Amino acid sequence: MTRAELRIVGKLVTAQARQRPGRVLLTSLSTIAAACVVVWVVSGYDALVGQFGGLGEEYVGRYSLLLLPTRGESPGGGMGGRGTSQLSTNLIDSIRNDPSVALVEPVYETTARISRVGEAPPPRIGGFPGVEDSPPPKISAKKAASGPIIMGGMAQLRTLSRIPSLVGTNSTEPLHTLIQGRWFDPKQTDRNEGAITHDSAEQLGLKLGDEVAVTGLGRTSEPGRVKIVAIVEQPKRLPGPRFMVGLPPSRDGALPGGPVNNAVYVPMKLAEKLSGAPSKISYAGVVLKPGGKIDDFLTRWTEPFVKVTPPVEVRTPEKVDSEVDNSTTFETVRVQAFSALGISLLAALFIIFTTLSMGVDERIRQFAMLRAIALTRAQISAMVVIESLGLGLIGGGGGLLAGWGLLALMTKLRPEAVAEGAALGWWSIGLSGVCALG
Repeated sequence: MTRAELRIVGKLVTAQARQRPGRVLLTSLSTIAAACVVVWVVSGYDALVGQFGGLGEEYVGRYSLLLLPTRGESPGGGMGGRGTSQLSTNLIDSIRNDPSVALVEPVYETTARISRVGEAPPPRIGGFPGVEDSPPPKISAKKAASGPIIMGGMAQLRTLSRIPSLVGTNSTEPLHTLIQGRWFDPKQTDRNEGAITHDSAEQLGLKLGDEVAVTGLGRTSEPGRVKIVAIVEQPKRLPGPRFMVGLPPSRDGALPGGPVNNAVYVPMKLAEKLSGAPSKISYAGVVLKPGGKIDDFLTRWTEPFVKVTPPVEVRTPEKVDSEVDNSTTFETVRVQAFSALGISLLAALFIIFTTLSMGVDERIRQFAMLRAIALTRAQISAMVVIESLGLGLIGGGGGLLAGWGLLALMTKLRPEAVAEGAALGWWSIGLSGVCALG
């Protein structure tokens, strides 16, 4: 088909649109609405991927890999946890003697009640690390009366909690990126200095130089005090598994146990003093020497890690990324995104196909006259294709603009509705385009 022939076809399509503006307007609006639904849902998945993409490197921090005791059953049954599990000191010493290991740093996590000096500690919820000091989520009367509450159990509460746990470490470098201040010297325990994660500092209203009162479960005397000399970056963490009230989660959440999300970091000896109990190795960070390979390390230590009591779980950046990508959170968002895509795609295709079919049926005689007088079969087909592509482009572009405007409006009016930081991304643009042009 020559350029002149395409120009004639374009003029005929334009003339038809001018003759029937109502059909073009309604079809475009319907396609825009369908594409907007895709943008609204898929943007949440786009934001989630961007937020937690590459989480593995941040999760292990300055270490090459993390060693954790495997989860065990809680006394008397119930939810599994690491509350009674700890790594063996003999195992830690053996790993230090490995020729490829440059450094092994044990970390002690313990339950403690932490509050700003001069303020009463928050009420406890239960004996779970990272949860006991967090207030229960507020549920409005409207939501409470609307039906069953969707919850994530203790794992979800631990994630939502911004009140820190007490973490002892002898690391001479920050476990996470330093935002303000200086990292404490683990050898000078008499100074009672520590660091705190950003969200916890914000929750407690703390700034550099302020003090927090720490009361461990095994402490019977007055609470100890820790001076905050550093604020570190807030580590990311996926939400816990969700389930209906009265029903267990279908699957464990991603990365159970491991480093706590919110923490007050202090020297190991000071953590023992504040908690009123001997330290336990909750997990250990391993730094390999230059040239050392994680695969070679795992080859040598896989069998010893399985035989030791409790068995040891190894988390590398690659394994963390894999667990996050296959977590229930990501799967739920994927299902929502693909469901919305399928429904919107079917709706858009049905609307466009029906509209074009009606238009073709109405213009059968017109097409027949054009075919008999001047146009070829290819030109008649080109008219229908160009008209449909025009509607698809209008619907796709308008859907992106409408979705962007809806996200911007909801961010201002109801930030909780877009709590995941939803924004336009390549998935939103691509899938809405497929929806409109399909």
